[in-house]
Amino acid sequence: MKKKTYSSLENALRILELFTMEKSEYSIREISDQLGIAYSTAHRLVKNLEDEGFIVKDSILNSYRLSVSILSLSSVVTAHTKLISNSTYLLKKLSSQFKATVQIGVMHREHVYYINKTDYEHLIMGYVTYIERKVPLHYTSAGKILLSQLSEEEIIHYSEQYLLTATAFSNIEDFLDELKHVKTNGYAISADEHYQDFITVAAPLKNTSGHIIAAIELIYPNDAKLLRTIEQRAKEFKKVCEKIRLNS
Repeated sequence: MKKKTYSSLENALRILELFTMEKSEYSIREISDQLGIAYSTAHRLVKNLEDEGFIVKDSILNSYRLSVSILSLSSVVTAHTKLISNSTYLLKKLSSQFKATVQIGVMHREHVYYINKTDYEHLIMGYVTYIERKVPLHYTSAGKILLSQLSEEEIIHYSEQYLLTATAFSNIEDFLDELKHVKTNGYAISADEHYQDFITVAAPLKNTSGHIIAAIELIYPNDAKLLRTIEQRAKEFKKVCEKIRLNS
């Protein structure tokens, strides 16, 4: 029987699945042996997981265990499981309507967590791998939507803590002005702020009580023709999203 091959992502997930109540720590050699992958591959994946905060190293025992940040991620998934299932059909519909890759993000602390995504069936967009585990709020249109619902005091606190990593804003005042426009307009636009050569449009998604529970984001390759029409496209997208209500 042909041995199954795994992608790097699949192997990283297999590493996380190794940890149990019965065995909570593994060395890189043990991970390599358990998964049947090269030691160098196991070492690279473990370092990536460590860098992302999923696992931590015990420097004395030279072994690794799950980080407490896994608990915060699990709480995000648990809290939004229903939202994920309810949004799948919606994202496919919006992707077809607006001819774009569409994803839905929720706010957890200082990041947007993208919890569901539908790729647009197009030669160019077929190669987009935009979705990530998390993205800083100020970098994306979805993040700006989620930030705009906070009080000015909360936004200033966020800005003082994290805005230094932004590329589009030189000071807090400009960022506050941007979020005021987002709140007034009901949509946000980001171009080349976190991902080069892409432009995104986002609008809020509300529950049946009218509270923002997530942001829906359209993703397009950035070009001059698109930029000329992006404001009108954003307004149309906002109107569509205003009619949507999902149970969270």
